[in-house]
Amino acid sequence: MTSLEVLHHMLKKKEYFANFETFLQRFCDHIIDMACDKDDTVAATAIRLLNFLLPHNSNDRFLRPAQCPSICDIAFENHHTDVRRAAGEFLTNMVTMDIDDVPSFASKQSHVQRKRNGRRTSTGPFNTFLRAIPPIQRAREDIRELLFAIVRKGDDRVDAALAVDAVWDSLPSLRCWHAFEELLLEEQQPDTASPDGEALSNSEKGLFCGMLLASAAEASGNLNPM
Repeated sequence: MTSLEVLHHMLKKKEYFANFETFLQRFCDHIIDMACDKDDTVAATAIRLLNFLLPHNSNDRFLRPAQCPSICDIAFENHHTDVRRAAGEFLTNMVTMDIDDVPSFASKQSHVQRKRNGRRTSTGPFNTFLRAIPPIQRAREDIRELLFAIVRKGDDRVDAALAVDAVWDSLPSLRCWHAFEELLLEEQQPDTASPDGEALSNSEKGLFCGMLLASAAEASGNLNPM
């Protein structure tokens, strides 16, 4: 763990990052393996390092697209809180980034360019740690992206409360009740085409309602999934 912490600290300095790039390209697979370590502290530290590398991952320099979902999946599983929330931060970046090399979870069949209210940056997520609630249209997109990330997991037993708890501190879109309201009302009108993409299936609607209830519980301080 100490080596990962030292490496993470050094990479925060721009003058060191370029010098370590070749090393990181070779070592990144091992860091991904460490993200699944039985030691919760090692796993959480490794995931935080991967999260730091994600915004620098243009042209798949460090992480390949096929490797990212396995890290996101940790946020949906009954791991130690620190591990899940580290994975939740990684998942938040995957949900909110607008980088061509980062696959969109909301693309159920093909990658579709969706409407945006406020252009997303190409250098990282939308001010997640400022905890500012984004515009409604953007929040809608983030909520749907998170929903389809859970759907992609392909496990009917995924607990929406665990997923919401994992990303709650880093995804302020979950506090945009107007976005939830619009999406909920939209799904009650099957003849109305969604501007965000395809209509939700019945199972997806169930997950969406679970996310809404879990978000409300988090906001009121009544949720403790562990």
